[in-house]
Amino acid sequence: MNCKSSIIHCSLAAGCWLLGAGLLCGCTKEIPCPVPELGYTDEFIVDLLNPRYAPLTDFYGSVEEPLHGYKRHGVIVFHRYGNEFFAWDATCVNDGECIENGKVKPAADKALSQGECTRCKSRYSLLDGTHTDKKVSLRAYYVRPLRNATEQYRVSNR
Repeated sequence: MNCKSSIIHCSLAAGCWLLGAGLLCGCTKEIPCPVPELGYTDEFIVDLLNPRYAPLTDFYGSVEEPLHGYKRHGVIVFHRYGNEFFAWDATCVNDGECIENGKVKPAADKALSQGECTRCKSRYSLLDGTHTDKKVSLRAYYVRPLRNATEQYRVSNR
C-alpha cells in the first residue's frame, strides 16, 4: 500500500486515526525539490559501449551529460551496481542563486558517491539525490533499459 503525506484539518479523533493509518502503511514524506519541472520531454540515450560512457561500466561511476536538465545545467548519470542507475538534474537546489547559476559536479573520488556544487560547495548524495545537510533533493530523472538492448538506457525527465 502506498501513502502520500498531506495536511488535513480535522477533529482530534480523525487526526489520530489518520496518524495510525499512516504509520501502518509506511508513509514517507517526500523530500522537496525546488527546481521547476521542465515543460517538455528531456531525454537522451546512454550506450555503455560508447567510450564517452565508459565510467558508467564501473560501480559508483558517473557521467555528466551537458545541455540537458533545468537551464541546461546538465544531468548526472550514476551507476550504483548491477543494472541500477540513477540520474539527477545537475542544478544545485541549495538556494535561489544556485538554482539559477549553481551546477553540481560528481566528486573526483567515486567511492564518495557524491556531487558538489561549483558555486556554493553544497554536497549531494548521488545514491538518492539528497543534500547532505538540508532536506532538499536534486530533481530525479528516470533511467530505463531500452528493449532488446543490454547496454543501452534511456534517461528522461518523464
